[in-house]
Amino acid sequence: MFRDLLTEPRLFVFLTAPWHAERSSCLSDFVADGPRYVMVDGMPRYEGTCRGHWPVRLRRLWTRAAMYSVFFEPAFGGARPVDIDLFVGILVRAGQLARERYGVPTLILYWPDEAYARRAGLTDAQIMGRLREGGLVIIDARLDPKDFPGQELQIPGDGHPTGIANRARALLVRDALAGLTR
Repeated sequence: MFRDLLTEPRLFVFLTAPWHAERSSCLSDFVADGPRYVMVDGMPRYEGTCRGHWPVRLRRLWTRAAMYSVFFEPAFGGARPVDIDLFVGILVRAGQLARERYGVPTLILYWPDEAYARRAGLTDAQIMGRLREGGLVIIDARLDPKDFPGQELQIPGDGHPTGIANRARALLVRDALAGLTR
């Protein structure tokens, strides 16, 4: 869709976390119009949108109940190993396309969440290792709040990174790029 704008890219960068596997597997309520992929012979294949996928419609009804978010989601919610496989597969394929079409690497700023990864049956180190094996440059995007006294790293009540966190991660990218060019 934006190929005309990508005249001379030098790098593709993604910020991601293990819980993004819920998006790529159509498990999140808000991704109804997002793309749905399935793994076929170890490669992600586009299958339309999440909206037409019946488990999404059923899940939407179930997850709107307060009982789900209080009792079931903390214990049983989240991605499964197969969802992590799809998540990793999509990122690896994006990196392959960047190399094939533009001749550039893909850098993943990976925001670890050990408790979430553990619920999915993996560790963050395993997920990052699989991404590296897929030819991606991986940076641990974890920020220690002690390094930013009195500054918010996440938007309160929202969870997304603040400008401070984004600038700190931009420095991580800069430093990684300096290491790549040496």
